[in-house]
Amino acid sequence: ALIRPISHGADIVIHSMTKYIDGHDRFLGGIIIDSRKFPWREHKSRYPMLNETEPTFHDMRYCEQ
Repeated sequence: ALIRPISHGADIVIHSMTKYIDGHDRFLGGIIIDSRKFPWREHKSRYPMLNETEPTFHDMRYCEQ
């Protein structure tokens, strides 16, 4: 919240959530935040998991408008 990497030009932010979940190292977690500026749909061959349908989520595509 204080650094604001997306407003400084970052396309993707990866953040560790381990210390926020329980304060110890018993749980591992993380979060990936997309700024919605990166052209995922223009590079379909490089990112097929984001552009093709996902059968486990009712054939949803992650890169839809």
